[in-house]
Amino acid sequence: MATKSKKRSKSKKSKKESPARRVARHLAPQAADAIGIGLVVLAIITALGIWFDAAGPVGRFLNAVVRGTFGVAGYAFPVVSLWWGLILVRGTAEEDRGRMFVGLVFALMGGLGLWSLFSGNPAPIAGLRPLARGGGVVGSLTAWPLSELVSVYGAAAVCLGLLILGVLVFTATPLSAVWEFLRRPREDEDADEGEDPPRRRRRRDEDAV
Repeated sequence: MATKSKKRSKSKKSKKESPARRVARHLAPQAADAIGIGLVVLAIITALGIWFDAAGPVGRFLNAVVRGTFGVAGYAFPVVSLWWGLILVRGTAEEDRGRMFVGLVFALMGGLGLWSLFSGNPAPIAGLRPLARGGGVVGSLTAWPLSELVSVYGAAAVCLGLLILGVLVFTATPLSAVWEFLRRPREDEDADEGEDPPRRRRRRDEDAV
């Protein structure tokens, strides 16, 4: 009797499952493919709307949304959307997607925040036109509160730090590697100055070969 009641309860639960949940359960193994294809289609439509004004009312709506959100960087949105969609469809960089996404968010906040400061530092509620000419809502939400707290110069410093941090996180580059890269030419010059002229000339000939 107990097994029959369990079977009945399971059957009742399966009958109560909504169509949306069933669709989500069936699409779960191909979630990355579905999102990737959606991003590719979005990239095509937004490119038609933003670059060529050839996507009808949907393109004009997407143009207003993208430009209002990302400002002048919205012109690059189709490229970023297409690139990210192809990564998901091709299944590349599966282990690095989370890190790359976080780095992209930080870089966008810092870069758009700086552009918003350079474009007059409009408030988030300033309207579509000033936001579209600046860093969009993202840049305004990043820069304007900071400028009220730590002045425009302090906000610029914070945004620059966010931009550098985002690039480092996106490329998985530690700051020590950047410092080592910047120090290397100086160390080579010091080493050249400490060498005898014949030895220095011989080493340059070896490098040229």
